[in-house]
Amino acid sequence: MWKMKTDFTTEMAKDFLLDDFIKSVKRTRFLYLETEPKPELGYGFFEPIMLILCWCDFMGALYTGKGEWKEASERSEIFIKEVMSKINPKYAQSSNSLVKNYRHGSVHAYAPGVNFNILINEPEDHLKQNHRPHVLKINVNSLIDDFEQAIILFAANIKDSDTEEYGTISAFNKVRRILLKYEDEQT
Repeated sequence: MWKMKTDFTTEMAKDFLLDDFIKSVKRTRFLYLETEPKPELGYGFFEPIMLILCWCDFMGALYTGKGEWKEASERSEIFIKEVMSKINPKYAQSSNSLVKNYRHGSVHAYAPGVNFNILINEPEDHLKQNHRPHVLKINVNSLIDDFEQAIILFAANIKDSDTEEYGTISAFNKVRRILLKYEDEQT
């Protein structure tokens, strides 16, 4: 569905988000939280955080219409602040740390940028900040659940508009064209 040559309608964008893209999030939950790994591998709690925060970049691009690579941090933070914070208000004050320390550190250095604390089944501590040393706690279950809810919220609220305001089908299609063009140039 993603590679269609025509622009998406609002309904097509919703279908893409809710019937196609969200399956990646559900698979991530299944693979990293619900499936018991071989003992020699152990659980991989670092990977789902990296995936979700990279997907925040993608969702941020579709939400904001910002498709240039240099805009990745900005659009990720906007998506976290404006969409994910409607699921949990703590995302609003944590967006910079999430992107700077967990996303950039994880993607570029295979480790979060500062001290970190990754939790499982401790939702009460999700996005809790300790200031000495600076640690933003991430509960993997909560992050995955919140991101899935953010996708549902984004899909439900895509505005059918010719302007490229945040959350419009025009912003969505603008970035979709940029990303498809970039992909075509790479092949």
